[in-house]
Amino acid sequence: MDRISELPKHILQRVLYFLSQKDAVRTSVLSKSWRNIWCTRPNLDLRRYCDQRLSLEEFHLCIWLKKNWYQELVSLLEKWIPRLTNMGVKEFRLSICSEGHPIYYDLDLPCVVFEPESLQHLHVQRFKLDHKAVERIVLLKNLRSLRLQEINIEDEEVFQKIISNCPSIETMRIENCEGSRNINVGNLRRLKDFHSSGYNLGVANTERSCFEISHQSIESIFITHGNLLFHKGAEFRFLDDLRLRGVRLLPDNLSSCKFPSLKRLVLNYCDGFEVIELFIDAPKIKSFEYEGDFVPSITFATTLNEWDSHIFVRSADASSSWWFIKLNELLKSSSQSNIRSLAIRYKYRPWNIVHEPQFVIPDKPVVVESVKLKCDDSTLFSPLLNGVFHICRPRNICDFDIVAWDMDVIECLWKIFMERESGDKDEPLRRFWKRELEEVSIEIYDDNRKEWSPIHFSELRYYVH
Repeated sequence: MDRISELPKHILQRVLYFLSQKDAVRTSVLSKSWRNIWCTRPNLDLRRYCDQRLSLEEFHLCIWLKKNWYQELVSLLEKWIPRLTNMGVKEFRLSICSEGHPIYYDLDLPCVVFEPESLQHLHVQRFKLDHKAVERIVLLKNLRSLRLQEINIEDEEVFQKIISNCPSIETMRIENCEGSRNINVGNLRRLKDFHSSGYNLGVANTERSCFEISHQSIESIFITHGNLLFHKGAEFRFLDDLRLRGVRLLPDNLSSCKFPSLKRLVLNYCDGFEVIELFIDAPKIKSFEYEGDFVPSITFATTLNEWDSHIFVRSADASSSWWFIKLNELLKSSSQSNIRSLAIRYKYRPWNIVHEPQFVIPDKPVVVESVKLKCDDSTLFSPLLNGVFHICRPRNICDFDIVAWDMDVIECLWKIFMERESGDKDEPLRRFWKRELEEVSIEIYDDNRKEWSPIHFSELRYYVH
């Protein structure tokens, strides 16, 4: 029996600690349990790379750190990171893991990180980025991508100094960083992809970072939470993908911009244009997605191809005629697209007056591929459903999601369908049901049997799909 191979992993790593690197690698052929142990032994010897001037193109280092070690670690990093310069390292990733409280914001990033001129890709995670860290920064003319993750940026000057010394950056990611309020990447003339995600840590949620982006070469923008500044009248010739979530927009600036190559536009919980019409000049758009707490006013320039749109609105006022009129206007402005889905979440509020919305029925209700309705209260379902059928013609009602779903709700649903068939001859919706509704059936999903089963009323069966 091979009793040594059955020892815990950390014991095997300690055994290899006492072997040369050559002998440690040889142990990988002993058995499956030894195959990768040598890769994680606690000592790593780079002497051969230095002595023989071998090229080390990628170097990733993640350090598990205890609080009383981190100052000592900085001095060690400052000693051996310069060796990477002589090895021609192209991709360097440095990150910190710690126990309990995130002490990494107190750990200064060694200034030597920005010294290897050969760097093409740099990823730094969980450090403090201050003036001392960039005081010896060199011109990193080869750096193509920069990713700052969970970094405490001391101020805007520190960030701008990095930008000014990295003119060739094509991809930039800023994730869950703290401190910097204004992020101006307008001077990066080669920037193609810009991603910023996460709330700014350590500041109130009402405060947002302001992003200023050049229109020269940008192809993809993905921002979560912030203020976005587009220069008025700019033409984003290469921008293909624009995704914004929790971003405040300047509608006048955005409406004056041109997006001749834009194919995908996502606006999720953005604000700044609640009462202003937003105009999108994107003739090649293929996909539009909106999700938010209000019904926006958005119009699109004439498009050159078929495109899809998806609309998801949360509302506490979906019983008012004004709300449905706004929604009808949005559907009409999107009618040159294939409206693939319309989802409405009607949130209950104590001050809601539940009633059937009253307004003039549109001459040509907009065709919608599928509709999904969600209510917090079953009493809201009837006015919501009737309001939706006033303004659009869904090909499929894919789902009813009602809190406290019960038989009373199902009976209410069936009654709505039947009243339209047997109601007043002059009632416009009766003509719709009579002419366009082909089949009504009701089913409910049985969790035990894992299948859909018909609902019985008296001696009749009704199915809903």
